[in-house]
Amino acid sequence: MLSLAFIESSFPAYLSQFSDADWFIYTTKASKYSRPNQKVIIVPNFVMRILKILCSLLRFDCTFQGGYGLAYKMTANRSVISDGILTEWLYRTGHIKPKKFISIGRIEPCLPVIEGKQIIVGNNFYEFGNFTLETYLNYLQQLKLLYPKAFYFPHPKELSIHPENIFKEYLIKTDYNIESYCHKYGVPGHIIGYVGSTAIASIGKLANSNVIIEAIKIPEDYCDGPTGNSTDPFLLQSRGIKIDLTILEEVVEQILQDVPNVQLLAKYL
Repeated sequence: MLSLAFIESSFPAYLSQFSDADWFIYTTKASKYSRPNQKVIIVPNFVMRILKILCSLLRFDCTFQGGYGLAYKMTANRSVISDGILTEWLYRTGHIKPKKFISIGRIEPCLPVIEGKQIIVGNNFYEFGNFTLETYLNYLQQLKLLYPKAFYFPHPKELSIHPENIFKEYLIKTDYNIESYCHKYGVPGHIIGYVGSTAIASIGKLANSNVIIEAIKIPEDYCDGPTGNSTDPFLLQSRGIKIDLTILEEVVEQILQDVPNVQLLAKYL
C-alpha cells in the first residue's frame, strides 16, 4: 500500500528522515525544510487539509504530525511524527495513541561540537500570546545583556523584527531549521534558551561531545500575554487537556537527563 507522510512545519520535516514513507507531502511554507533523497510533493495549505482527509478515506498508509484533527481520527494506520515537545508529552501520557510514533528519541549523537560558540535559541512567545510586546522586548534585551557575544537563532514562527533590531550583527539569518543548521556548521558548545523548547532537546541530543545548555525557566507571572502560561489552549481545550509551560520544561529535562554529553544549567528570569 502507498505510504504518505504529511509535513507542515520545520521540526517534523527534520524528523521525517526516520520515516519510511514512499512520498512526503509538504506545505509550500514547509517545503524549504524537506530532506535530501525524499520524493516530495508540495501543496498549498488548503490543498493539504483536503488531501489529508481524502487519503485517510482511501485508506492509504498515512503519517501525520501531532496526531490531531479529523484526518488523524479517520485514518486506519494512526502513525504520528512528533511536531515537538507538546506531542511528546501527549504521547507519553496516553492522550494520543498512535500505532507508530516517530519521536525526538530517535535522534542519535552524531555532530561535532564547536567550542566557544554561543547560540541563543529563540521562541515565539510574543506571536503565540504568552508575552505582551513589552515583556517580549524585555526578555530579548535581558538575553542580549547577559550574553553580548551570543548569536540569536530566531524561532521559525518568530516573525517580528525586534530580534534583528536588538541583536543586529549577532542575528542568524538562514532558511535552515536549527537542527539542519547544526548539521552544516556543528553544534554550538554553549546553548541558551527556554528549557521547554523542542530545539533545546533536539540539539542537545545531536551533540557527540560535551555541550552546556543554560536552560531558561519562565515564571508563571512573567507570562502576561493573552494565552498566559498555557500552550496550545485552543487546540486542547475541547479535549479537557490543560498544559502549561512547566510541563514542557519537565519533558525536555526528562529527555536530556540521560544524555551524558549535556550539562543542563537552570537559569531563572
